[in-house]
Parts: sequence; C-alpha cells; structure tokens
Amino acid sequence: MGALRDRIRTRPVTVSATIGFTGLWLLPRLSRFQARHPGVDVRVSAHNRVVDLRNDGVDLAIRYTSAGRAPPGARLLFHETVVPVASPELEPGALDGPASLAGLTLLEFEKPGYPWIQWLPWLASVGWGEARPRAILHFNQYDLVIQAALAGQGIALGRREPIRPLLEEGRLVVLDDLPAPEASGHGYWLLQAEAELRPEVEAVATWIADEARQESAAPLHRLMAE
Repeated sequence: MGALRDRIRTRPVTVSATIGFTGLWLLPRLSRFQARHPGVDVRVSAHNRVVDLRNDGVDLAIRYTSAGRAPPGARLLFHETVVPVASPELEPGALDGPASLAGLTLLEFEKPGYPWIQWLPWLASVGWGEARPRAILHFNQYDLVIQAALAGQGIALGRREPIRPLLEEGRLVVLDDLPAPEASGHGYWLLQAEAELRPEVEAVATWIADEARQESAAPLHRLMAE
C-alpha cells in the first residue's frame, strides 16, 4: 500500500494529443514505454481543442501544423503523407480515371481549411474534379474515418504515418493506382511546456521522438493493393 500511495502522490507526465492521433498512434505504443520506464506514470489527455500547456497542466503535446506555424522549440516528429486507403476486402478494382469512382463511396473528414485531406479538393488537385462517386460519408473525427475504412465502408484519405500499423498489418491497403497529390507541408510536432524538463518528462519526450524516428527509418511492407 505504501508503494501505491507514493505512486499516486507522484505527479504523472501529461501528454496532450488530438483524439485521432491518440487512438491511432500513441495508445498502441504506450506498452513499449511502460516496459522501458515502469516507474514513470503517464496521463494521456486526448481532445481537439487548443490548450495552454502551462495553465492546463500539460507537460508535452503532439500537434499537427506546418513548419511556419510550429512554435519555437518544437521538435518535428514526421512529415505528413496523404494516401488513398481502403480495406483489402473492398476490392475497388482498377481506378484508372474519374469514372472509375462512380460505384464507390468516399469517406470524408470534415475539417475546414485542410483541403489536402478532403475528397473534393483532393480530386480537383489531381485532375479528377469531374468524378461522381456513389456517395460521400462525412465524419467530424478523423479516427471515425479510419474506422469506417477498416469496416469496408469506402475509401479514405489516410495520413500514412499515424495509420502505419494498420498498413503494416494489412488491415488497410494503399490504392496506388490513384494519382498522388502534392505534399501538404504539414507534419506532427512535439511541444514542451517548460524549457527545463523533469527527468520523467524528458524520458517520455525522448521515447516519443525515438518511436517517430524508428518508424520513419523502417521500410514499409504490405502497403499496396495487389
């Protein structure tokens, strides 16, 4: 009981990230951090609102932004790559022109101001603006878009880095016969509330950066639809 009381009194490391990024990227990896640092307690704060790190008691935050808008001291984890993805069970067939989307459903993330992850601007950017899909399903959370794709409900614009485990496992595949848009210029950045970090906060920050670096360096497997 004494050891438990000491753990409860110890201030945990609070990590803030969006709901989608937390569910797709952070949570699946936390067991590896616990194995490496069993004495460090982590508190995950998942939400999509803007927070003041110091006033809200947040030690570290993972944020999606461009290099020009990243705050001083932010560390780039990885750039964003957007690719069309679907469940392998969907079997959309050859996508060789706008007309080939006529019988398919597109999964749309409703995020004003981010045209590179929305279907209509994306199609226009690759010269397929006249495409008329069977339907478009709209979602207000990105993780719901990915869940719908996993369920075989349509094609999603996938942020390759957060969904990489799903691609590696073959639960989603990249539809490589669709044209690729230009890079968005955005990425995922690690922010810290204080210039001088507590040792346990530094341990979490180093682990997050290591996970991102190892993922970027590792070869990709089972990504393309056959």
